Amino acid sequence: MASSLRQFFLQNLNPFRSAEEIFGLGYPYETLLRKSSQVPVVKEFLQKFTITDEKPAPTHTPQGSDHKRTAESSWKPYVSNVEHDRLLADMAMSHAVGDFCVVGPKGSGKTTVVEQFAKRMGYSISTMTLYHDMNSRELLQERRMLPNGDTVWEDSVLVDCAKQGRLCILDGIERIHWSVLAPLIHHRQIDLFDGNRLLDSSKFNLIAKQCGLSKEQLEGVFEIDPSFRIIAIGDSENKSGWMNEQVLSLFPFHVMKALSIDAQHHIIESLVPNADPKQTRNVIKFVESLHRSSDTGLRDVAGSLSLRKLVHIIGRSAMHRDEDITAALSRAALSRFLPVITHDLFEKALRDANIDNRSENATLPSVSPPNGAHVAVMSDMARDMELGSHLLLIGNQGVGKNKVTDRFLHLINRPRQYLQLHRDTTVQSLTVHSTVIDGRLILEDSPLVRAAREGNVLVIDEADKAPLHVVAVLKSLLDTGVMRLADGRVIEPKNISRGDRSIPLHPDFRIIMLANRPGFPFLGNDLFSILGDLFSVHIVDNPSRESEFNMLKKYAPSILLINPLELILTFITLPGKVFAE
Repeated sequence: MASSLRQFFLQNLNPFRSAEEIFGLGYPYETLLRKSSQVPVVKEFLQKFTITDEKPAPTHTPQGSDHKRTAESSWKPYVSNVEHDRLLADMAMSHAVGDFCVVGPKGSGKTTVVEQFAKRMGYSISTMTLYHDMNSRELLQERRMLPNGDTVWEDSVLVDCAKQGRLCILDGIERIHWSVLAPLIHHRQIDLFDGNRLLDSSKFNLIAKQCGLSKEQLEGVFEIDPSFRIIAIGDSENKSGWMNEQVLSLFPFHVMKALSIDAQHHIIESLVPNADPKQTRNVIKFVESLHRSSDTGLRDVAGSLSLRKLVHIIGRSAMHRDEDITAALSRAALSRFLPVITHDLFEKALRDANIDNRSENATLPSVSPPNGAHVAVMSDMARDMELGSHLLLIGNQGVGKNKVTDRFLHLINRPRQYLQLHRDTTVQSLTVHSTVIDGRLILEDSPLVRAAREGNVLVIDEADKAPLHVVAVLKSLLDTGVMRLADGRVIEPKNISRGDRSIPLHPDFRIIMLANRPGFPFLGNDLFSILGDLFSVHIVDNPSRESEFNMLKKYAPSILLINPLELILTFITLPGKVFAE
């Protein structure tokens, strides 16, 4: 019912919009339903009741004010295109009525479009990353300890935005229960855990008038600023069925539709002006062919090659012309760990795409002993670090991921902070370490906070062991440079730092994350599906026999091995026999 009433308001305020467009905001059937069987039925229904319009409705893009506009440098670069400009106009239409939700696949540009919308509307924004076991208390208020040992309630980002009239972005709306947000969205009021209450301006003014008190004299009741808005961001590819009837009643939904090949080419060309146009178009066509494939495995692989990832891969290729871009695409898709049939289909599609434009006499980077495989990985890591990327090293247990990382940081002369995760890691322990000193609980900054503040490299080991909702809170830090800590402080870029509770993010801060391969035999969590497109992925494999032989001589130079090759072959065949048994 609430969704229907909101649609009437939208159509009343925007008579130039077609009935089909208004219907799609309340019920995004192309995202919810199966395209092959169910979507045609809905379209037939719309046609039967003459809801569809023959002529497209005109697009009106409103202009926002600048009264709260933040610094230009705090926003991501936005490349104007027809699809996203149309989406921004639709978002402005919903913004006039209330809150709304933007859904789309990961890496499709949802955050960038939302930030561009906030910039045009003159809003100061705050992002709150949601996770699966977040309850209503954590969403609204948190307990914080004072230096004297007392604990107090502290407002969350959402409550702060409601009081100050800011734009609150709830990233990962599919991870929380709909009932947590329903009172705030439907009725614009909510009861806080410290006994206070938030009310919309009309109810607040009515109470103040009836009591004969000013706004400052009212205790325990706070006004929700009329300019306060919520923009929820959801994953349209999430298969948990989170877009149910209750969720559909909360928001109008704006879908990030797939960009055309020309639009994607325009965006990449604008962000990477020195890229090879032919190669860029071939890469985009290759990814589109994976999306259209009849093989389910290839369609899943296409999800890891998002537009954000393609921008990085093509940017790296433009900087290093002698590099094989197909190798970068294979690493990004983790093709090394795909099932055999899917791997063969992926490699065939990659060969048929005619992507590699290197000349025949191009010089390949030389790899020197004692361990050529690790040196090659470190060379790739250095190129991505030069582009400002965060790194994800994936490989079997014991292949030397830690040694490669330590040697790499030693070579580039960068200090590091070390953080090891485990299955009991929580969101709070990721950001704050608690210790007891003289009977008092003292909260200390975790290695993550110290690295972000001082510009060190944070090495996160055993990342696949932690629950996915824990590592998911890093998404906002990796994507936007903003992260709220358990004690109420906020890590954010220097140019948008606000107040004493803000920790400026050092521009040299980087993350190197180490994880085992997904699936058998290590049975870790599928970290790659959550954060894969935010990292530059590097696969650390077992070294070659020659490299292993050189390492043996390094470790034991005084011991004469009668037949070192037999020893190496023994350790190569041993794991296979163990798994076979």
